[in-house]
Amino acid sequence: MRVSSTGLDLIRHFEGLDLTSSMDPAGRWRIGYGHLGDEAIAQGDVNVADAERLLHEDLEAVEAGILQLVKVDLDQNQFDALASFVFNIGLPAFKKSIVLKRLNKGNFLGAADAMAWWSRAVINRKERELTGLIRRRAAERALFLETVGTGEVGDESRDASNLRPLESRPRRRNFLGSRTLAGAFLAGASGAVIAGASFMDGAPFRLASSYGEPESGTLAISSLVDAEGFMAADYQEVFQLAGAAMIVVAVLYIIYARFDDWLQYRR
Repeated sequence: MRVSSTGLDLIRHFEGLDLTSSMDPAGRWRIGYGHLGDEAIAQGDVNVADAERLLHEDLEAVEAGILQLVKVDLDQNQFDALASFVFNIGLPAFKKSIVLKRLNKGNFLGAADAMAWWSRAVINRKERELTGLIRRRAAERALFLETVGTGEVGDESRDASNLRPLESRPRRRNFLGSRTLAGAFLAGASGAVIAGASFMDGAPFRLASSYGEPESGTLAISSLVDAEGFMAADYQEVFQLAGAAMIVVAVLYIIYARFDDWLQYRR
């Protein structure tokens, strides 16, 4: 399978045509349609025909890499979208990406969504999210999910969309929304319940004497019996068992939360 005219137009649009070698904001020399490397520095200037030749030569490696790495069948739009995506991020990054992992599991929608994570790039030694990359990812996702022959590629901006992006997986911005933190809080509260039950013995108390008058003192609470015939030790055991059960629930919840995050962000 080769990149079609639709895929070529998408790549040309976002890469832009530079007939003179220049350095992009990320500090890389480029010429033609996003061609990188020593030739960009040495050649100096190219014409449109040279730029097309370089583009097709660069795409040969991209096409071969996609065919080798992707283990599921792709339609032409999916292949074109991946070619633009891989042309931008590079084959080494694609090989380790969540996009490829999800794709090879047959999760096409999840793979398309994961493309959006590649919207950040390093400029002047600082990692930034770039509007151009966001628009390029949106166009690639739309083409990837589009049924062949039913639509056209939109006119998204080239602005910064030709920079080499970094993968930025979703993360919770507010720690209060962390399910792991919620589970840890539950486990801590459970520990407090168990500790409180353990320290009941020897605590100050008031009890009713055989004459119905309250008496004060400090005795082993475990020796007391209530009106129903239950000793304080029985209540201690109930509190301790309840606290232990809450800790088990908290640990299971934390494990579930971490596993669910892995399913969403690590596949």
